[in-house]
Amino acid sequence: MSDKIDNRVQSQTASGSCSLDDDIRALEALEGSEYISADYMRFRVAVARAQADVADRLAAAGGEPLVAGAAGKPLLDASLVPLDRDLLRRLLDSLCTFCAAADSASGTEDLERLQRATDKDAGLLEQLVRAACGPDPDVLQSLTRTLEIPVFALLLLGRMLAAPFMAAARLRLPERERGQEDPTGHCAVCGSPPTLSRLDKEEGHRFLMCELCGEEWEFPRLTCALCGCDEQDNLGILFISEEDPRWLETCETCKRAVKTVDERKLPDGQTARLLVEDVAGLYLDILAEKEGYVRIAF
Repeated sequence: MSDKIDNRVQSQTASGSCSLDDDIRALEALEGSEYISADYMRFRVAVARAQADVADRLAAAGGEPLVAGAAGKPLLDASLVPLDRDLLRRLLDSLCTFCAAADSASGTEDLERLQRATDKDAGLLEQLVRAACGPDPDVLQSLTRTLEIPVFALLLLGRMLAAPFMAAARLRLPERERGQEDPTGHCAVCGSPPTLSRLDKEEGHRFLMCELCGEEWEFPRLTCALCGCDEQDNLGILFISEEDPRWLETCETCKRAVKTVDERKLPDGQTARLLVEDVAGLYLDILAEKEGYVRIAF
């Protein structure tokens, strides 16, 4: 392994726990918020801890540098990302335990069905994770028929399971110029649609954040972060109040929406953090669904 990559892995391992602790403290500060249940908050913290444990184990194990994808393609090819089946199964079992503790009956039923199916065929779990990264709708639809789990639930589960493996793989890419970012706003590293859009504290520049691999990149303000549409008549904003630092940026071309947080409206010293914003902005998911917009799609 090259010194550059090795140093990046060591740095990530050393800082991972501290970063997660900061996330958890920020989440705890949200306790009592009108739109966030304590059960859901505890579930997300538990999942984050389990994902961080897998990522730390992968980083500590190291490995050879990964070959970057061809020009015009994401740097990471999901079909080639190393997956440790034991760690993958351990993460699935943890998710099932956490979901049951949070008293989420429908989610627990889906997870338990996935557990039973992968007891018989361990390859199904790896197939799901790789399909969720693309995402690959054909494979996910096939798995839906096999597992009898709704395709949207499979997509969410697959991405939860994939995240620590994609984050660890990103650290094993050789450092190089990223080149021109994807004009649709998708992550240049893993090809995933962005999870969050943030406006930075200094100048209000827009940065997109990928929950799958942890990448962040600058992107034009007046462009849909999900399809690249820049026709202003098709772009809009949904918010609860003008003072709220969080809102949805919507697009009539693709009928999707991305959560946005303006760091200039956050308390001093506070910045946008993926885990925190995903939980803090849960009410925006409900608003998007109510208004007919999709946040995660194929």
